[in-house]
Amino acid sequence: MGGFVLSDFAGMVPQVSPRLLAPNQAQLALNTKLWSGEIRAFRDLSAVVTPSKVGTKKTIYRFGQDVVNEAQYWFHWLNDVDVVRGPVNNDASERTYWTGEAEPRVTDSSIALLGGGTDYPNNWYKLGIPKPAPAPSLATDGAGSGDEQSVAAVYTFVSAWGEEGPPSDPSTIETVKFGDTLTIGSMATSPGTGYNVASKRIYLAISGSSATDYQLFAEVPLATASTGQSYAAESLGEVIATKLWVPPPAGLIGLIGMDNGMMAGLLNNDVWFCEPFAPYAWPVRYRKSTKYGIVGLGSFDQTIVVCTKGVPSVGMGAHPANIVLQEAALRGACVSKRGIVSMPGGVAYPTADGLAWIGADGQRYATDGLFSRDEWAALVPSSFSAYRLGQRYVGFYDDGIAPRGFILSPGDPRSGLVYIDTYATAGYLDPLREQLYLQVGADIKRWDGAGAKAYTWKSKVFSMPRPMNPRFGQVKASSYPVTFKLYADGALKLTKTVQSAEAFALPGGYKARDFELQFEGTANILGAAVMETMADLKQVSEA
Repeated sequence: MGGFVLSDFAGMVPQVSPRLLAPNQAQLALNTKLWSGEIRAFRDLSAVVTPSKVGTKKTIYRFGQDVVNEAQYWFHWLNDVDVVRGPVNNDASERTYWTGEAEPRVTDSSIALLGGGTDYPNNWYKLGIPKPAPAPSLATDGAGSGDEQSVAAVYTFVSAWGEEGPPSDPSTIETVKFGDTLTIGSMATSPGTGYNVASKRIYLAISGSSATDYQLFAEVPLATASTGQSYAAESLGEVIATKLWVPPPAGLIGLIGMDNGMMAGLLNNDVWFCEPFAPYAWPVRYRKSTKYGIVGLGSFDQTIVVCTKGVPSVGMGAHPANIVLQEAALRGACVSKRGIVSMPGGVAYPTADGLAWIGADGQRYATDGLFSRDEWAALVPSSFSAYRLGQRYVGFYDDGIAPRGFILSPGDPRSGLVYIDTYATAGYLDPLREQLYLQVGADIKRWDGAGAKAYTWKSKVFSMPRPMNPRFGQVKASSYPVTFKLYADGALKLTKTVQSAEAFALPGGYKARDFELQFEGTANILGAAVMETMADLKQVSEA
């Protein structure tokens, strides 16, 4: 039987010679959705909205995720920003956090969209509640009675959202009695610009008390610099819980969300964690250091992956206090922060040697067998920005010649690589809809949106054991037309618009050893064959 059959179509393996590819693998797979073994077309990009800020958008994020209209409320930035929806219980205001600007910030639905215009977010607060200064003064009028006690005072700032920060330095220690009027003064009436602070809480520590720390004495408006209150030790409230709850460092970047209400960010060689379910509080005791400078962070389950300029680190735990970072067995240094993608079961990130994968199923290079080091370098991995699409990694790169994208599956690299003729400067995966949005030029567009995007799929080089002239071809598709091309010894012999599953004639008058097929169009292709005789074609068609 002279000829060959194609089915169970797969993607590209650039490392392998076109002659040595498996029968179903491609020399070129462009815009092809190969999830099912068929050649299928992606739907085309659908324009959603044109963000209003002028310049190249590098970060997009859809606020108001429950809003049906996908064109509304797009946060966007001209720089690399990391955005996380807050893990706040019973949060109806969609509190949202980000790093990558002058300092870590937070907004919600009450302020983010106010002020006119669509350069969202329009308003925000600095993240965290600062330590008050100066220390309070403490005085007593001595009008009380009973046993004397030694008392000191501190105060904290409290946000309009009920978030409480760390205490001030303590006052001097004073001797007081039951019924004395205590005057707590010299309190700051402003935390500085940009903070969402509305009130202050005053705490007292009593010598000889069964309580081991400061207890709540009073809460007063932010504008109150001094207050007089009657003292009774037995009326003091709960012990202060926020002694170590400092704001994040101003230079924190790389914000990610994790399980159990945790968030993490990075600064130089340090990973910082927030107090679980309190994203405004970043205790210094939770800080973890690495040997190498940190490029970016990823996470899966209860595991954090710290991608560095050297050996990555991995830590696991349900609480920041229990996380211990250890160097990974995989040694690849990360070359692009924007190329880090957190996926179910693992984190993928670009290195000079390939796409690294650190996951529950092990640590490896997901591109081993797909790319040589030189072929990978041609994609300029330092230029990557990447996003998750189901279980697949969607990367965009700029080689200075023809910027475009690619799709591969870190969990199943055997399925190969697919190129896409789209280049995006930013992207966002809507977690409620599992819908990927891309910033393409001036517009945000929905990936795999509407209509059909034309594909190209070119087969391996089929080397025949003898020179031959195949005379009949067939393309089985879900619909037609399909453009069919036949190459023989590198020369294009036929371009045909195939209109049905019926066999069709191929040109004669030559013999060749090497043959390639190429398909172009939008219809689903189930299989194809070329044979020397109609009998051969009928035999494989009925098999």
